[in-house]
Amino acid sequence: MSNLARIAAFRDLTPDALNRLERGSVALEPRSGSQLFTQGDAADSVYAIVGGTGFVRVGSADRESKALMVEMMRDGDIFGEIAVLDGGSRTAEAVTEGRVRLMRIIATTFMAVLEDTPALGANLCRMMAVRLRRTFALFQDATFETVEARLARQVLY
Repeated sequence: MSNLARIAAFRDLTPDALNRLERGSVALEPRSGSQLFTQGDAADSVYAIVGGTGFVRVGSADRESKALMVEMMRDGDIFGEIAVLDGGSRTAEAVTEGRVRLMRIIATTFMAVLEDTPALGANLCRMMAVRLRRTFALFQDATFETVEARLARQVLY
C-alpha cells in the first residue's frame, strides 16, 4: 500500500494515480527544527506528512523574530500546495517540530496527476475550503472578539 493512500487529499485516488505520486516523491525524516522552505522560495514540491509524532509549523517571522503561526500540519496533512498550484512563491515558511516522516512530491508530478485526476481536484477544493473558513474565523476573531475569547478559541483548536 502506498504511503500516500491514507493522506486526506489523496483519498479515493486510483492506484495508478497514487503510484505516480509515489514515484515522483522522496521520503524524508528531517530533524526537529529543520526548515523545509522559507517564505518567498520557489515552489518545487508539495509535502505530505505520512507519520511521526511531531508536526510541521507553517507561518512567518519578521526581522525581529516575531512569529505568526498560521497552521500546525500533522500526520495525514499536505502543505506547500498553494505556490505549486498558482506558480508563485512560497507564502509562508515550514519548520518541523518533533519527529515527522514526510513525502516530498515533486511539483511537476503533483500537477500532472492533478490534471487527469478529478478526485484530487475535488479533495484539494474541500481541504482549501476548510482552511479558508478557519482563516476567515481568525480574521473575524481578531477584529471583533476580546483577547480572552480569541485565546480560548485557540486553546480549543
